[in-house]
Amino acid sequence: MSSGVLAAPPVETKSKLFKFNASTKPDLPSVKGDHFKVYQATADSFKFCHHPCLIDYRGKLFAMWSNGKIHEDAEGQRLLISDSTDGERWCKPRALFEGGDDKIFVAAGLSVVS
Repeated sequence: MSSGVLAAPPVETKSKLFKFNASTKPDLPSVKGDHFKVYQATADSFKFCHHPCLIDYRGKLFAMWSNGKIHEDAEGQRLLISDSTDGERWCKPRALFEGGDDKIFVAAGLSVVS
């Protein structure tokens, strides 16, 4: 049941944030973070990764993404998933759906039902 009190928004945008032109540069603070590799393409592997989705569920992080052979949304694109308990060490990515010559799978988020 709602108490009728609105919480402050988690993110506030500046008035010119979404007005992009040559004279407008968003004035946003830098966010510090760490980078950890979940997938590394090679010369003979799927090279294009996009549509990332990251979810925290029951103490695990799950990363899912579209993975194309050469470029975005082409035949053969598959969906990969990996998981981690600490966000630093990730299991070997595995295919949720394998693309075929006539198939293109696109990561569009995860639904969690508990």
